[in-house]
Amino acid sequence: DLKDKFSIKKPWVLVLRITCGLIAMWCFFMAFKLGDAGQSTLLFELSTVWTSLLAWVLFCERPHRYSLIAIPVAFIGLYFVLQPDSAFVLGKAQGFALLGALFNSGVYLTLKELRKTDSTVSIVLATYTTASFVIAIPWALNPVIPSPKILLVLAVMCSVGLCGQLLMTLGFKYAPAGISSMMMLSAIPLMYLSGMLFFGETVNLQGIIGIAIVFSSLAVMSRYQ
Repeated sequence: DLKDKFSIKKPWVLVLRITCGLIAMWCFFMAFKLGDAGQSTLLFELSTVWTSLLAWVLFCERPHRYSLIAIPVAFIGLYFVLQPDSAFVLGKAQGFALLGALFNSGVYLTLKELRKTDSTVSIVLATYTTASFVIAIPWALNPVIPSPKILLVLAVMCSVGLCGQLLMTLGFKYAPAGISSMMMLSAIPLMYLSGMLFFGETVNLQGIIGIAIVFSSLAVMSRYQ
C-alpha cells in the first residue's frame, strides 16, 4: 500500500530531527564562513561524542569501555586543535561548529528512533520536503532571484546532499553503526586537504597533533559504539 510505504508513524520525532538538522547546518555553514574548512569539519564531527553521551543519558546506552577512555582523550586533542588564549575563549567559527555538532547529534539520535518504524524513503522524502518549505519562508519574505551560476551550484549541492542522506540512511540500516560512522569520518582529512589546496589554510605542529588525537578518538568511538 502506497500510503503505508510513505507514512511517518512518529511525526514529532521527524519534526525534532528537521529542527536539529536545520540548526546544525546553519551553524556549520556559519563556521565555514567565519573559519577554516578543516577545523570546522573536525569540530562538527564531534557530534559522535555528543551522540554517545546523550544516548547514555536518554536511552541508558552505556558507551563501550574504550569509548569512555576515548571521550576525555578527544577533548585533550580538541584543546590542541583550538589553541585558545584561555580555557573559556573560543572564536566565533569554533563556537558555531561546536554548537552545530551538538544539534547534529540530535539528527543521529532521532534517525535511530525513526528507523525503528519507518522506511528509508519515507524518512528522506519527509525530511527534505518539510525542510525545503521551512527554508523557503525567509526567501519568500524577501525574494531574490539567484544568478544562473548560483542556481547551478545550489542544484548540484542539493542533489549531492539528497544522495548523501539516502546513502547514510541506508548505511545505518544495512551496515554496523561503527563502520558507517568511521566512513563518515573520512570527511575530516578530506576537508583539511581541500582547505590547504583551495583556500591556503595552514596547520601548525600542535594543530596536527590535536587533529591526530581527535581523529583517533572518534575512530575508536565509532568502532566500539
